[in-house]
Amino acid sequence: MKIRKIGSVLAATMFLGATLGVAMSQGKIHGTLKSEYLAKDGEPMAQLVVGKEAPCYECDKASAEIIQKAVKEKLAVAVGGRITFEYLRDEVDPQANVGTVSEVTQLDTRTYYLLYKGKIVEFNASNTTQQDLVETPDSKDLTTIRVDGNADGDLKDDEDYAKYNGIYVVRFDPDYITFRPVYIFNATKFNVVKILGKKYMIVKFDASKKEVELGPVREVSVVDATDASKARDTAVQIYPGVDVKIGMYNYQPNVTAGIANATFAVYREGVWEYYSLTNIGVGDDIAKDLKLDDTFYIVVKALKDDMIDLKVTRKADVVKIADGQSNVFGYEDVKVSDKGPVYLRGASHRVDYDASKQIDDLMVFASYKDDKFDLKTKKEKTVVPPAKMKTADYEFLKEDIEKVSLVEAEKKEPELPIVTEDEADKTKNLVLVGGPVANKLVAELVNAGKSKVDWYESEGDIEVIEDAFTEGKVAIIVAGKDRDATRKAAEMLAEALGE
Repeated sequence: MKIRKIGSVLAATMFLGATLGVAMSQGKIHGTLKSEYLAKDGEPMAQLVVGKEAPCYECDKASAEIIQKAVKEKLAVAVGGRITFEYLRDEVDPQANVGTVSEVTQLDTRTYYLLYKGKIVEFNASNTTQQDLVETPDSKDLTTIRVDGNADGDLKDDEDYAKYNGIYVVRFDPDYITFRPVYIFNATKFNVVKILGKKYMIVKFDASKKEVELGPVREVSVVDATDASKARDTAVQIYPGVDVKIGMYNYQPNVTAGIANATFAVYREGVWEYYSLTNIGVGDDIAKDLKLDDTFYIVVKALKDDMIDLKVTRKADVVKIADGQSNVFGYEDVKVSDKGPVYLRGASHRVDYDASKQIDDLMVFASYKDDKFDLKTKKEKTVVPPAKMKTADYEFLKEDIEKVSLVEAEKKEPELPIVTEDEADKTKNLVLVGGPVANKLVAELVNAGKSKVDWYESEGDIEVIEDAFTEGKVAIIVAGKDRDATRKAAEMLAEALGE
């Protein structure tokens, strides 16, 4: 089943928590009457109490049954029901739009067309007739295809990451498009990049050889201590599996200028050594100053009022990737530009006109139709009616829904018990049917001055008395001057439940 651009969905209406009110030609509701006094979440919250010695017990019981039926029907709720929608979301990342075929003027099998800042930009794979992108790509400006790394249903956590942040359109044809998804990062020295959810630091870029060296990075904070002893106590292990610790004291930062002086306590091979450094700046590799350059790159990430943030990569873990290399970090191959950008490229995909194709194992589909190359993310959303159905960025019902599956709910109907005064539980909410002559509990409230209605003249009223017999519980008197007036009051309450 395919449903397009649904305007609205009408789900069952829940009445819970609402304040009831009704306009009648005769009779009125005294006090605030809430549905939750009677039933909540399909469970009964009150007893219906009828006078055992009422002049017409059966008449008042019939009035109670009117209320009982209305509560059962109108305050019923659905339990366990849900609707699951599968739909294609119009944009993979709302920050980036995709280009159209009309924006491309040259068709060359040697030339890639990169979706960049909403435009399809040319750049040549062999780098002979065309220049690479002059402007360094910024991932937030590219078409980002993200992965839910911790499987919690959103893409906003640190564990989540972009698997691709661009698309190369290799060839346009009237009948098909060939494209490759790509992850692009800048190979600036000491830049930290996140590849498939893991952070790496660039430690070397050789433009002439088109090679990049990078390794897993650990980011640590070294806190200022008052002396050498406390610096040793607060020292942090700088890399997993390596018994090297760094502490710091005599910290003198100039955050505005971006430099600082400090003394570092370094633990290595069972020995503590101390090094005083001056004019430390953000981006500096201080490994050599700490006599650790044979093992680590230790780069200053940030200077703060009471600490220094460091980026640490072990040299033994550094890997080299070169232009044209295949099977790099799980991507099919890599292109390294001599101007800095590195392109980790996925497999080639072909999409026929007026069709779509899934990208890798991701729930992302590329489509080619109406002279437009587009990306959509297949989403699944489950709701329990009634619910407002929205995605994070769009009104949900503006999406194209591909499949709808329904698990029908069980109907939970609250049934209020009908009891006499002797059986009534005063620790619960009570609906007292009949006036002071017919119902002893009503007479008790009248004599205590809690009931203010003149029941002997009433044409049929409802009175809500808070803390009637127990603190936090209410008594709802449904009565009138005679059996007919009491029935009118019961009908008024039943009608109010539908408001």
